[in-house]
Amino acid sequence: MKSPHHLFTAEITFALVLLLFRDAIAQPQQEGAAVRTNGGNAGSSGASGYSCDPAVCQLANNCHCASKDPPNGLSPQDTPQFVTITFDDSIQPSLMDTAKQILNVTNPNGCSAKGTWFTSMQYTDFSLVQQWYSSGNEIADHTFTHVGDPSEGE
Repeated sequence: MKSPHHLFTAEITFALVLLLFRDAIAQPQQEGAAVRTNGGNAGSSGASGYSCDPAVCQLANNCHCASKDPPNGLSPQDTPQFVTITFDDSIQPSLMDTAKQILNVTNPNGCSAKGTWFTSMQYTDFSLVQQWYSSGNEIADHTFTHVGDPSEGE
């Protein structure tokens, strides 16, 4: 069983990551900023610039080039933005409280924020799973026992 210290450390790390994420998405993209990737090569030391050929990347092919301009001539102020919030591993009272604090916001239309919890069985309080789902959130499977190094057959 994980020590209480481990759980506290995990909760603090979880909260810090979400605060950093919140600050990152709150900043508007600067004019002319480029999207950078590592080209999909694991371990690549340099970043290559994003490129997309609109002549090849068409909606008919389930493809659309990234753009800072909203589609169909919408103004940026009238374009909805979507942010997905997910939580990982067991659902425990202290982590549930943190998740509720993070989701304690509403859209301008009054709709409350919802999240998806990728939960495992180990250390999970299943009454909290029911509460989470009953509140309109999603539950997803993150493995039954959270095996760290599963066998090839698994």
